[in-house]
This record gives sequence, C-alpha cells and structure tokens, in this order.
Amino acid sequence: ATRRAATDARATADELERLKEARETANRPALEKETSLRADDLELIQKVGDAMYAKRFADALSMLAVQEEQEREMIVLFPTDYASYSTIRNTYMTMAEAQNALGQSARELASLASAMNAAQVAAWLAPEEDRESRNLALLDARNDVADALFDRKRNAEALDVVRENVVLAEEMAQRRECIECRWMLGVAKCLYAFGQRDISADGLRSGLIHLESASKESNNGKILADLAHWR
Repeated sequence: ATRRAATDARATADELERLKEARETANRPALEKETSLRADDLELIQKVGDAMYAKRFADALSMLAVQEEQEREMIVLFPTDYASYSTIRNTYMTMAEAQNALGQSARELASLASAMNAAQVAAWLAPEEDRESRNLALLDARNDVADALFDRKRNAEALDVVRENVVLAEEMAQRRECIECRWMLGVAKCLYAFGQRDISADGLRSGLIHLESASKESNNGKILADLAHWR
C-alpha cells in the first residue's frame, strides 16, 4: 500500500508538471507579444511627448494612432487587466490635447469620451488597493468631457456627467486623508453649479469650500489653479 501510494504521488506530480509546462507553452506567444508591445509603446510615448513639446501636433496624432492600435492589442491579449485600460485612457487624453490644438473639435470630443470610457473600465477592474487612484482618473476624465460639452453649449449632457462625478466624489471624500478626492469633489460641484441655467451661488460656494480645504493640505499647483479659476 505504501509503495502504491508513493507511485500515485509520483504520477500526480508528473501530471502537474506536464500541465504546468503545457500552460507555459500555450502562454508563451502571448507573453512574447506583450513584451514586444510594451517596448514599442514606451518608445512611442517618448516620441509623442517630444512631438507635443515641439508643438508638432499632426506628427503626434500619427504616432498616437499607432499607439492606440498597439494598446488595443494589449487589451485583446489581457481583457481584464485594468492597467491596459489606464494606459489607453492616457493615449486618448493626449489625442484630445493635440486635436484641440489643431482645431479638430469633433475628434477632440470623441477622444475625451473614449478616455472617459477607458477610465471607467479601469476603475471597475482595478483591485481594491488601486481603486481609489483609478476612480480619481475617472473623475478627471469625466470633468474634461463635461468641460468640453459646456464649451459646445450642450449643458444638459454635461450636467448628467457632472452629476455622476458629484455622487462618486462625495463618497470618496468621506476618507479625509484623500486630498485629491476633496479636490475632485470641489471641481465637480463648481462645474455643476456653473452649468445651471441660473448659476448657483450656493453650489459654487460649496465647491470652493472643498477646493480650499484641499489646497491647504497640498502643494499641488493644479489644485491652486482650480481654486483661482472658480473664485
């Protein structure tokens, strides 16, 4: 019985090893593709950054189109990896910036909407320890879409987006340690107040309170810039 048990244990170990090797063999092409795509993506990010800095926006958009295609391939390879959606969100945000500079209004809004959708998926898929940062990225992307809609006099649609932001940001701001949560809540409340047919002074005041609270505990220049903008 002891000899038979040892034989069975050996057979089980051999089968597990065989399955492990088979899994590694099956996964190898995807992992090799991932390595190649990530290397290409890093190179493109650098080139796009250089083009944007030099204000060569058309060149940047050409490279961003390639970058988007590669990042979509990553999503096909790993459809539940939240980081892939976060990466493509950044790509769409940069696209929108370049399109804005070139006066491509319709394409800019489409890129901002794509960034918002990618940020939403990233927030859904993120593990607990990364969910707050992904939700902050989502709030930021939504605010950009709302701003763009307000600029185009599409206030009703913009208010729908901002309303969602207020709800999420209020929930996140319950954790007082999250300064950025208060910042995003302040911006969302100011945007919502501004978008009313009759601008809500109380709403603006409420948003400013959150912005002032965040600014007192942070050296982030963007918070100070938003505070100055809404005052």
